[in-house]
Amino acid sequence: MLEATAWWVWSVILFVFTFLLGILAVMAGVGGGVLFVPLVGGFFPFHLDYVRGAGLFVALTG
Repeated sequence: MLEATAWWVWSVILFVFTFLLGILAVMAGVGGGVLFVPLVGGFFPFHLDYVRGAGLFVALTG
């Protein structure tokens, strides 16, 4: 199933997820990087090193 998914679909899903996560993090009063790494690492098919690196960017921009 994952092989049949186009590469850009995961990018769009990740963008929407990160957008909603940013709204949720503000309402919860926590940084976006705190929620980003565990959730994306657990539910998306990306290597954990890339997720942790992207989590640094999320934490620095939030």
